[in-house]
Amino acid sequence: MPRVSVRRLFVYAIYTVVVTSLVMLAFHVQQQNPLWIKVLEQSSGQDGYYQHNSKELDDEPNNFDVINNNESKISADNDINKTIASMNPLRRHGLPWYIKNDGYRPSQDDLVYNVWPVSRLKGDRIEEQLMIPSRNIDGTSSNVPAGALKPNLKKIFLPNGLGSWQTKSGQKVFTEQKCPVDRCSLTSNRDEAANADAIMFKDFFASPSHQRSPHQIWIMYMLECPLHTQYIREKDVFNWTATYKSESELVTPYEKWVYYDEKIKRKPVITNFAANKTKKVAWFVSNCGAKNNRLEYAHALQKHIDVDIYGSCGTKNCPRHSGDHCLDILSTDYKFYLAFENSNCRDYITEKFYVNGLGSKVLPIVMGAPRADYEKHAPEHSFIHVDDFASPKQLADYLHLLNSNDTLYNEYFEWKETGQFINTYFFCRLCSMLHEASYSPPRYYDDFNEWWRGGTNCIKGSWRDLEKHQRNK
Repeated sequence: MPRVSVRRLFVYAIYTVVVTSLVMLAFHVQQQNPLWIKVLEQSSGQDGYYQHNSKELDDEPNNFDVINNNESKISADNDINKTIASMNPLRRHGLPWYIKNDGYRPSQDDLVYNVWPVSRLKGDRIEEQLMIPSRNIDGTSSNVPAGALKPNLKKIFLPNGLGSWQTKSGQKVFTEQKCPVDRCSLTSNRDEAANADAIMFKDFFASPSHQRSPHQIWIMYMLECPLHTQYIREKDVFNWTATYKSESELVTPYEKWVYYDEKIKRKPVITNFAANKTKKVAWFVSNCGAKNNRLEYAHALQKHIDVDIYGSCGTKNCPRHSGDHCLDILSTDYKFYLAFENSNCRDYITEKFYVNGLGSKVLPIVMGAPRADYEKHAPEHSFIHVDDFASPKQLADYLHLLNSNDTLYNEYFEWKETGQFINTYFFCRLCSMLHEASYSPPRYYDDFNEWWRGGTNCIKGSWRDLEKHQRNK
């Protein structure tokens, strides 16, 4: 009979206990905190084409999604976001239609996820909404010829009139833009308001006179920031919002940047963007009373570096009717531009940054939204944020460094050939989402005003100081 080592038996026993414990622990964690999300399940019947990916939504009483301004909401799960990113179908057939005219358009075999705002998933969902396929009447998806009138045509009432939207009544805007889902119609006829599937208010709200149907979706569209928009006291009014905020059902940014390939965000530049530029910092501004003290910051910066201020707040002139001539001056003469917003509000980034800054051959210095929001919306390494520096002098010191080093300066333009700004086709997305609403729990804002302007949505000081204050609490 072979001899058995007691020591070896002991080691085997310990090994067995450890392995068994690890297996049981993994099974327990899997049950309590699944590391996967069932993002989407294509099925027939009432379950619909999209599945919610949050237990909180499944547990919501009465199957309603309530939107509020809770700043302690669940943070994004990195593992979940990585899983979602690896499943992204938007590029698997090449460049999509909203990037390339003859690009790939959504078909019945496409799987589209993350079209509704959910706290665990970050982003504006614009590309996902643009790739929603059309449905048949029975709820299954298929390609539908543009302009084909179906029984489930969605009617959208615009109480502000068609002129404010620069569009015409009927289906024209949806068919002309070749929307993947075009079974919607616009009207400003108040006699049709009661029977409309949705009412979209623009910048101003006044309650319609008709009796509201429980299935009618009310949408609030706002382009300006909370500090310059109507204070709406009514509660439990809106189902959706269409604003620049990432939490809106329909995000409406001033511009939308997309990469051709998410893996390639920077390319070495051939052009020397510093060549022949003899001036340092420029700023076009006419509002001298902004609440975020941007003018005071610019004057403090002037003490340490040359800043040419054009308009009623400065000493130089470039009339607005000059149009592109002013932007040409930026591209040929200046290295830096102050893309300062008139308010410091989250996600609030306007043409001051996109057109005057990134649209010209100049490096924008930004003030407005937090740095994280610029990183979310802008091309990689394309701007300088004032909050990166403790004082205007420190910012000026860094600008002097870039001014003297073309290599460092040109690194801020390596994003130029990696993507493009796209048309976000707002009305196309509106139509697609109205059809998808039938397959998702109803949504409503219990207090729109609190969601829109409450908490720290907008601040008067700097985000740098706010973060420091919160850390010291």
